[in-house]
Amino acid sequence: MRFQLLWVGGAVSELGSELTGLAMPLLVPALTGSPGSAGVVSGARTVAFLAVQMPAGVWWTGGTAAARSSLPRASGRSSPRC
Repeated sequence: MRFQLLWVGGAVSELGSELTGLAMPLLVPALTGSPGSAGVVSGARTVAFLAVQMPAGVWWTGGTAAARSSLPRASGRSSPRC
């Protein structure tokens, strides 16, 4: 039962995020009367996403851990020697 609640909560959260992404570019020109402001809002949202998510991903993987783990595959070696 707990997993279903967790899954439903995640689904509702994702739905809300997607609806916000759809509604903001439609709502901003309706409120301001300027179509260019919709682009500014969408751009600001993308910049904020990249500014937070990209460093968080690097922090989560431990910096260069992802790069180190993919080097042996790229070089054809079976074990990392880094």
